[in-house]
Amino acid sequence: ERKALHKKLKSAQEELQNSPERQNAYVTKIRKLEHEIQGYDEELKFLETELAATKEELGEAKQLNQSQSRDESLEIIERELAETKKNLKKKSEQERILTKSLKKALHLVQPMQEFVETAEKEKKKLARELKAAKKRISRMEKQNAGSSGDDLDGSMLSPSMATAATADGGESTTTSHTDQ
Repeated sequence: ERKALHKKLKSAQEELQNSPERQNAYVTKIRKLEHEIQGYDEELKFLETELAATKEELGEAKQLNQSQSRDESLEIIERELAETKKNLKKKSEQERILTKSLKKALHLVQPMQEFVETAEKEKKKLARELKAAKKRISRMEKQNAGSSGDDLDGSMLSPSMATAATADGGESTTTSHTDQ
């Protein structure tokens, strides 16, 4: 609008120079237009001042919003940190309980393991004795078959050999010293 008014003013000034008789009417018109322009200038200055104030308020609002966003972000991070610490503490407690349980289980298993190891050693020993007894019985049977043909009743065997013989299918009431 301002440019349009300036254009009208310029146009009126040119007309005034071209026809001196209308000079008074144009002077009045020019003053009126100048007065309108001055009003528009004042309104423009007022609006520019308001715009600057609004921009400043907007900047402050943005800063406040950013500050609140930071505060909210910090609160979220602090909550997550507290939750993580809580979970870590719970895990540490669970690990402590598990370690304690494993130690108890280990203490229970160790005697069993020692018993199993002893039993396996005894089993191997008995297996060797059985194998040796079978060989002796086989030799004796061969000797007896050749000389008298009598049956072997196990009375000539040691207690552990007699046990081995019964484990192999013979019938003997003698027990070994390891059966205690």
